[in-house]
Amino acid sequence: MALISCKECNNQVSDQATSCPKCGAPIAPQLAKVAPSSATIFRHPASGETVNIENSWAWVLLFGCVYFALKGVWTHAAASLLLALVTAGFSWLVYPFFARAVLRGHYSAKGWIAVS
Repeated sequence: MALISCKECNNQVSDQATSCPKCGAPIAPQLAKVAPSSATIFRHPASGETVNIENSWAWVLLFGCVYFALKGVWTHAAASLLLALVTAGFSWLVYPFFARAVLRGHYSAKGWIAVS
């Protein structure tokens, strides 16, 4: 949360406020609701940390199950490792196509807010 200047009266206002408490001018347009099914950026509601999952397919292609483990998606880390062993590595080339959907589901289930 940061302080910004009101465009009407130059009063210092929180960037999360909908209007200026001094003059009532709108501060920023309300963020459009982004459907989690199309989001590539998620924000943690408590800490404000943001995570971009747009290039997750490339990270999964390069690092496979290790990437999922680092993101805390343990079920897919184990599944991708097991599938890679069973398919002699072929699934390592297929799993990146599902990486973004897997991470969207993970962050949405954990309560992260879809930003864009």
